[in-house]
Amino acid sequence: MTGTWDVIVCGGGSAGIPCATFAAKRGAKVLVLEHSDRIGGTLYVSGGQMAAAGTKAQKEKGIEDSPDRHYQEVMRISKGGARADLVRVAVDGAPQTFQWLLDSGFQLTPGHPIVTYGHEPYEVPRTHWGVENGVSVLKALKPGFDAEVAKGNITLRLNTEVQGLIKTVQGGVDGVIVRNADGRREEIKGTNIVLTTGGYASNKQLFPVLSGGYPLFGGLANPQSQGTGITLAMMQGAELWGSDCYMPTFAGITDPRDPTRQVIGTVTTPQFRQPWEIFVGVDGKRFIAEDTPSVDAREHALLSQPDLTFWVVYDEGIRKAAPSFFVDLNFHALDDSGSGKIEGTNIGIMAAFDKIPGFVSAPTLAELAKKTGINSAGLEKTVADYNKGVASGTDSMGRKHLPKPVSEGPYYAVRHHGFAVVSFAGLAVNSKLQVMRPGAQPIPGLYAAGEVLGKSLLSGKSFVGGMSLLPTITFGRLLGSQILQWEGAKRAAAE
Repeated sequence: MTGTWDVIVCGGGSAGIPCATFAAKRGAKVLVLEHSDRIGGTLYVSGGQMAAAGTKAQKEKGIEDSPDRHYQEVMRISKGGARADLVRVAVDGAPQTFQWLLDSGFQLTPGHPIVTYGHEPYEVPRTHWGVENGVSVLKALKPGFDAEVAKGNITLRLNTEVQGLIKTVQGGVDGVIVRNADGRREEIKGTNIVLTTGGYASNKQLFPVLSGGYPLFGGLANPQSQGTGITLAMMQGAELWGSDCYMPTFAGITDPRDPTRQVIGTVTTPQFRQPWEIFVGVDGKRFIAEDTPSVDAREHALLSQPDLTFWVVYDEGIRKAAPSFFVDLNFHALDDSGSGKIEGTNIGIMAAFDKIPGFVSAPTLAELAKKTGINSAGLEKTVADYNKGVASGTDSMGRKHLPKPVSEGPYYAVRHHGFAVVSFAGLAVNSKLQVMRPGAQPIPGLYAAGEVLGKSLLSGKSFVGGMSLLPTITFGRLLGSQILQWEGAKRAAAE
């Protein structure tokens, strides 16, 4: 391709689509480079939760809220660790961005917004989901993008990998090096280069390097989340933000249908189901009161466990008496009883034990410890101490829900891991989303938005619910509609 593009967007996902769309509406000549064979990126696998304050949906439910209150709660949950200036931009822009999605056809789940407990909860209902999770967002974003493609304002190139950034003599960036679908390498020049390539939560090699050495247990992130934009920008001297802020999601188990993946297949959130089981590390000791209502406290406690791994231990009595611990799992293919389809029940799960990695049963605690690798003496002492707490009504770790001792064989253990859905580290940017070198020096011509900035930017060392997807869209909109400049835009502004 000859000539210079006004805007080159590297990544056609939740930041890249609105960035390209709004830049095109301002008259930019836009090129979108997408590594996969379709646009949408993480939206195909995202839960799609979005937090916004002062929305029409809130007002219709009589919920009083404001961006100021939203800002205060983000800073509270992040313990002041989030970037205050960009949190302010995100929460102030959230209601307008959300309304734009609604006007573009976004279908909100009936009854939303809600308070959700998957992450540390907000004080008021401000979390909005679409009826098809992230796909609902894509369905709202895509028509406007497609319209600009049809007009010739956006050129979309799929199956195109960005392999390098072209550095100017002055130290800026004015182009990209790509490998096309046919394998050819090509240099493409652009006035504004925007990295919206996503995170690195599917890159097993890069993940521990950027996450303080913690291992990657994944399976729910976009397979294209390989950290490409971060790597390329760092080769230009870009600064990394948040590598000391990694937090695991609490918690995943091995997917019985695909042992290479982790899934949220159990209920470890006490607001949804009070625990009957105990959580122990490889030393056999409990590391948290299992009914602790704060998911943030549980996630931080998990950081102390080797390999972010623990075992959920229970006995036959609990298996028979407790509400189902397993959810969204179909073990019918493993069930030897011939009893028919069994989904997510404590009876059906029996077929998984000792057949699937991470599902272990044994007639005694000592044998359970041997099969799992848990320290036997530690496990025996922990269970004995816990059972005393159940009998007395006073648990040594402060647990309040003590329905039944762990005392009746056979015993069961299910291995859990803290796993990664998003990337916490990312490129340092200023308030104009320019990529920065150390010393707060912007790299001329280079911008970034989305998960390439890292989850910690707006959450600190915590998970602040709904502060990933909607800010990503907001930042993409701002880049396309206001921040990016080129000769045509400058002339139009001067007229």
